Amino acid sequence: MRMRPILPLLLAGTVLLPPLDLVAQDPVALPAGAELDVAEPLVTPAGAHLASGSWSYRVLLSRGGNTIELARRTLTIGPSSADSTTTLVVDETDSHGQVMADTTFLSTIGLSPRRRSANMGPLRLMLRFGVDSVCGTMSAPGSDTVQVSLPVVPGLVASGGVFESLLTVAPLGEGWSGTAVQVAPGPNGTSLVPATIRILAADSVTVPAGSFAVWKAVVTTGGVEQWLWLDRTSGRLVRSEMKPPQASDVVYVTELTAAAPEP
Repeated sequence: MRMRPILPLLLAGTVLLPPLDLVAQDPVALPAGAELDVAEPLVTPAGAHLASGSWSYRVLLSRGGNTIELARRTLTIGPSSADSTTTLVVDETDSHGQVMADTTFLSTIGLSPRRRSANMGPLRLMLRFGVDSVCGTMSAPGSDTVQVSLPVVPGLVASGGVFESLLTVAPLGEGWSGTAVQVAPGPNGTSLVPATIRILAADSVTVPAGSFAVWKAVVTTGGVEQWLWLDRTSGRLVRSEMKPPQASDVVYVTELTAAAPEP
């Protein structure tokens, strides 16, 4: 089974997924009650809550000295207008008019996932998170609806946008590491994919949104590495890079273009 992170990756030639999201190339859905061993699972600190606001990014592809813009992405975090106990993480990517919208409902206290609704081009994902299992459906026009049944495991995160957001409340520092197990939709099903993040060193980086003192980190999934630069003050993603293993001369880059955190 081969799995790899995408930043971004075209799924089935049509779907652009956001940074830090994962796609299972040959997914195997684990039944409820199954166990997945995870070293150093990503744990949400007691009492942690996500800061509200909006962060915008541009997604670039660089090859042979040429750079093109693939997409614009906005990550928005805020309380649910219908339920004061719920926080919304809304991840939207617009690739030249092709829009992917991914919304995850988290408990405001504890930040555990409750529901996820995602439109990824023709792919539609609907999930509910229980105490022991994740259930839902994945569908696309002209195809049978696929039932999703996955276990809840240590370090479980609902999506790439949630993974990215939980890093803002993690105790980041040189040498810190953790493993997140992400729900990963693929062309043929949905599975759980572990991704380990490790902080390497303090660094600095300049992007369209400004200059930042950052932590440089690496995310490893199935032997593939993705590099992150996380703001040392907020833990927010500032920049990321990934070279796909099938095209070593290609670099996918995501850069923060604007930040509007709420006070």
